[in-house]
Amino acid sequence: SHHQADILTHMHHKFPLSHGNGSIAMTDLSSSDADLTHTEPLLDESVHEEVLSESDDELFDDLSQHSGPEDAVSRGKCYIFLLFCCAMGGSLCYIATLSSLVYFKTAYGANSYVYLNMAVYFPLVPVALAQARYDQEYDKEIGSYKAFFSRGLIGFTVSIISVSLVPFTQDLMELIVCTTFLGASGAVLQGTFNQMASIVSDDPVPKAAVSAGLQSSAFLVLAVSLATDFGSSERSTGLKAFFFAIAAFQAMLLSSFVVLMYRSRRVSRAMLRRDTSIMVPLVDVDDDGEPIEQVVEMDYRNIWKRTSLCCVTLVLTLVPSFLVGSWFTHVKSNNVAFPQILFYTRILSDFFGRPVTIFFQPRNVKHLCILSLLRLILVAIFFLNASTYYFPRREVLSITLVALIASSSGYLVTGCFQLAPSLLPLDQREGAVSKQASLLNIAFSLAAFIGTSASLVLSLIGL
Repeated sequence: SHHQADILTHMHHKFPLSHGNGSIAMTDLSSSDADLTHTEPLLDESVHEEVLSESDDELFDDLSQHSGPEDAVSRGKCYIFLLFCCAMGGSLCYIATLSSLVYFKTAYGANSYVYLNMAVYFPLVPVALAQARYDQEYDKEIGSYKAFFSRGLIGFTVSIISVSLVPFTQDLMELIVCTTFLGASGAVLQGTFNQMASIVSDDPVPKAAVSAGLQSSAFLVLAVSLATDFGSSERSTGLKAFFFAIAAFQAMLLSSFVVLMYRSRRVSRAMLRRDTSIMVPLVDVDDDGEPIEQVVEMDYRNIWKRTSLCCVTLVLTLVPSFLVGSWFTHVKSNNVAFPQILFYTRILSDFFGRPVTIFFQPRNVKHLCILSLLRLILVAIFFLNASTYYFPRREVLSITLVALIASSSGYLVTGCFQLAPSLLPLDQREGAVSKQASLLNIAFSLAAFIGTSASLVLSLIGL
């Protein structure tokens, strides 16, 4: 492709070609993708290190998609804050819609909240599968930088338009259609930022920032709800003001994404490293200049063998979480606002559980899996308490159980995403980590679909 040719051309100019020990054997730049995977050595390991050296600003300026003075965004940890803001945009709009469960329950019935959860989380499955299947091919064709930028712009634009249309829906079906678009755009953004956090650094902080950002948008939603006086009752006062304000904040988060992509050299270098890892195969040579063995890119089958326990842990964690999270309008209570109290308890507890992994880093995936099994006891108690009158102080117990279930969910999910890259071979990690992130996103999506589907079945049979 043209992008591959550009990368190899710049490497050719910086490193003159020869045919001795440790040399680069260039291919025809007009060749197809298949030509770039032949067994001739393309780039010596020592040369590769020089190409990817962060101090080599000359090469970076040649290959990056943009230029500009290095500022605060490029230094320190500012990119972490921008990743956090971008991740907020991945969930802000659909969380705002789901947070209106009290109003929609009055307008369309208790089951409407279950339907809206299905509309939000069902698109996660096809989007995650499509990203796993086509993202890397698309990235190879146009380059990681342009690919990530385009996915982010599309996701933010669709979410802004869809959330602006919610106040104009006339019935439940129209609301479900708008919510489905919010779920699809959110799925695109979440997959994009989870992949970005994986390739930017091996440090767990970027992954925790993305994970926390996805939940912290609830703080902003709560603030807008209080400011517009909408969401805690069946009254429609403030409906348009609420959703228009959410759309405006989503546009602001879009601007943080643009700043991240245009001003952060760390992100741009990560995109360059990813391009070289997926398009320029590396070959070690012996003393005679002969290739020893080419590092073959890991396929999904091999990644699954190493990551399956993480995926199983995600499913065991998230299926009960989404089942509980879709059931709030069915919890017996005399307080009309109680479902919204449970909603924010769940979101905020999940948020506070995610940064805990920075201070108490999980060490073993098996331990996370065992913990995910033990928390099923809490889930069983929640449903027993929600549907019966056996327990005293039922509302307090419901809030406590939701807080414990959600905070443990946040810790377990973030822990899985942090530990997963360490399960890959070090020499193949750079090229495989984005595929692994896609695989984890598929597990997350399937768990969300199974959990919300189970909630729908339970509501339809009248439990």
